Amino acid sequence: MANIRIAKRYAKALIEIAEELKKLDRITQDVQLIDSMIRSSRDLQLFLKSPIIREDKKREIIQEIFADSRVDPIVLKFILLLVEKKREDLLHDIVKVYQELYDEKVGVVTAEVITALELNGNERKKIEKKILELTGAKKVKAIYKVDPSILGGIIIKIGDTVYDASIKRRIQLLREQLIYGS
Repeated sequence: MANIRIAKRYAKALIEIAEELKKLDRITQDVQLIDSMIRSSRDLQLFLKSPIIREDKKREIIQEIFADSRVDPIVLKFILLLVEKKREDLLHDIVKVYQELYDEKVGVVTAEVITALELNGNERKKIEKKILELTGAKKVKAIYKVDPSILGGIIIKIGDTVYDASIKRRIQLLREQLIYGS
C-alpha cells in the first residue's frame, strides 16, 4: 500500500514535469519503452531490485542502457533520481500509475469486456461506441476476454464500475427473486 502511494507521487511529479516542458507525448513514449525493456529482461528486473549492487554501479549501468535507447534526458534523470532515492524497484508501479494519469489527461478510458463468445470487429466497434457514450471519454482502450461460463451477454469493467448484463447474472437474480420474493 505504501509503495503505491510512493509510486503515485513519483508518477504525478513526472507527468507534471512532462506537461510543463510540453513533452507529454515524448516522455510517455519513453516511459513505455523503458517499462517494456524492463518487463522483457529478467536480468534487468533483478538488477534493479538488487540491494547488493551499489548505487554508483547502478547509475553507471542505467546510463549505458538507456543512453543508447535515445530516451529524453528528463526520463533518464528521473530514473537516476529513483536510483539515488533507492526507489528503482518501484519503476514498474510508477509507470503503471503514470500511464493511468496520462490516459486520464488525454481522455482515454480502459475497459475490460468479457463475453461468452469471440466478438467480430463490428461488434467490438459498437461496444466501444457505447463505452464512449457511458464514460464521456475521447477514446477507449478495450481489453477483450472470452469466458464461456457467463453463458451469454456481456460484462464491462471500467475502473471500479462493473456493468454485468450476462445471462449468468440474470439467472442468479431470477433465482434470488424466486427464493426471497420480490
